[in-house]
Amino acid sequence: MVFKGGTSLSKAYKIIDRFSEDVDLAFISDGYSGNQVKKYLGEVEKEISNGLEYLKGDEKESKGSSYRKTVYKYPRATNEGDFGQASPQLLLEINSFTTPEPFKQIKLNSIVAEFLLEHGRSDLLEEFKLNGFYVNVLFS
Repeated sequence: MVFKGGTSLSKAYKIIDRFSEDVDLAFISDGYSGNQVKKYLGEVEKEISNGLEYLKGDEKESKGSSYRKTVYKYPRATNEGDFGQASPQLLLEINSFTTPEPFKQIKLNSIVAEFLLEHGRSDLLEEFKLNGFYVNVLFS
């Protein structure tokens, strides 16, 4: 699985600074049959969306044997106030249309972890289980 798209530019490469409501992933499908790809995409979607509320029938939803585009409601700290252009929904897109190459592994951190690191409080990362994790990210 390879992380790609605008969110990867923001989180992995720090090229753009934005809050993104979509996650784009590409599955490396070399050596897998069509049925295996379809099954794997469903399993990945289920794992990633664990804890989110599935918005079945959303107009953005689309599913096929080599792609899945699904919409979820994510928990917000507050429902009050205007969040500007930020959507209250998360769009998850997973496909196996192309081979996502080249890619490399990059460590991602949460916004809170980045703040703590910038302010010399790396001691709190372990205490609050905020350590980053590595993901494959499209590279050019």
